[in-house]
Amino acid sequence: MAVNSAGDSVGIAAVLPMRGAVVGVAHPVVITFGHPVADRQAVERAIDVRSAPARTGKFEWLDDNVVQWVPDRFWPAHSTVALSVGGLRTNFETGPAVVGVADIAKHTFTVSIDGVPAGTGAPPLPTPHHRPHWGEEGVLPASMGRPEFETPVGTYHVISKDRTVIMDSSSVGIPVDDPDGYRLPVDYAVRITSRGLYVHSARGRSGQWGLRM
Repeated sequence: MAVNSAGDSVGIAAVLPMRGAVVGVAHPVVITFGHPVADRQAVERAIDVRSAPARTGKFEWLDDNVVQWVPDRFWPAHSTVALSVGGLRTNFETGPAVVGVADIAKHTFTVSIDGVPAGTGAPPLPTPHHRPHWGEEGVLPASMGRPEFETPVGTYHVISKDRTVIMDSSSVGIPVDDPDGYRLPVDYAVRITSRGLYVHSARGRSGQWGLRM
């Protein structure tokens, strides 16, 4: 969804998040113009993003008519962010700070909600003797993928969530019939990059949960 303003004086076609939307604390501001932007600096100067407490951030041009503003730190949780672009004024809300931190060395994925480990108060998981951190509140054992395909390090925001997604190696240049190829369904797929990086369940690899594959 988007706030449409094709007739605006600066040629804005859409703004995300939409007015009144409730988003995660890492969500960028994305502005799409109706035509290629020749003077990017002038456009950036016309964009004003305000939150309390204030956040600094940076512009990233995704295309010749699409720019996003990414906060250097997460937005304050449960707050309002105001945005102005030329003559357009809008705002959106942030929900709880749901944050997942992957530790590649420990092979864990830790989830917290407003600073509290997710699942606090839930019955603990059984703790196999060979799985460090298994059963700790908010901590999920993770495989982190295969050693020859490194998991990229960085801060990401959730783009989409799907119950099931077909993972196809040909989408990244590896033929399905290659020894490293694959085509299989994965559950609870959370997409964090437009190029196809996901956090997802790995039921068929339970032997590697919490361990290096």
